[in-house]
Amino acid sequence: IRDLVRSRGLGDVYKRQIYNSPTLMSWASNFVRFGSLLFVLPLVLTAYSELEQSLWFLTSTIIGFAMLADSGFGSVLVRAVAYFNAGSETIPKTKEEYDNHKEIENASPNIPKLIDLLTTSNRIYLFLGLLVIIMLLTAGIAFVWNIMKLSGHRFDFWLAFALLIPYCYFTILTVKWSSFVRGLNYVAMEARLNTVLNLSLIHISEPTRPY
Repeated sequence: IRDLVRSRGLGDVYKRQIYNSPTLMSWASNFVRFGSLLFVLPLVLTAYSELEQSLWFLTSTIIGFAMLADSGFGSVLVRAVAYFNAGSETIPKTKEEYDNHKEIENASPNIPKLIDLLTTSNRIYLFLGLLVIIMLLTAGIAFVWNIMKLSGHRFDFWLAFALLIPYCYFTILTVKWSSFVRGLNYVAMEARLNTVLNLSLIHISEPTRPY
């Protein structure tokens, strides 16, 4: 009995270590994110017509282009949040500034700098989100017009494109909050949440035919 209890205790310890491991949770998140195509694509090829497949590939491409609007802001935001969370007053801009950066004596988070950073990033990502919406309402319509014309301007096709606009907008905003959480050293929690969300998206995007 003691051995059984001890083995169960060790099992719980290992589970907690895996659950709270930033590396393992990041691997799981990346696997689900990039592996979703492997799960969904075979279903798309078997359940959809050629025209519907074209729309699916086109919307996936548009989502990829929309994410380019971030242009690396997410990585910069993670770095800035990490510095201010460690108590730094400034962020080194060059290698020389990094080498000459004084050791932080006060390890408590620099709350005023974090608030200023959040305010600035809110403006930046609001602008990026609005830019994506404008691009989708102009170049995006021209991009999908040929498929819409070939489909006879099907209602469900236009509905899918309309839903794509807020999806891209909120995806851009998600990058901001995800970067902020990672910068605050909650990497495992952010990766777990991304894993759950991506699994939900795979389930939602699973092709079904009502006829």
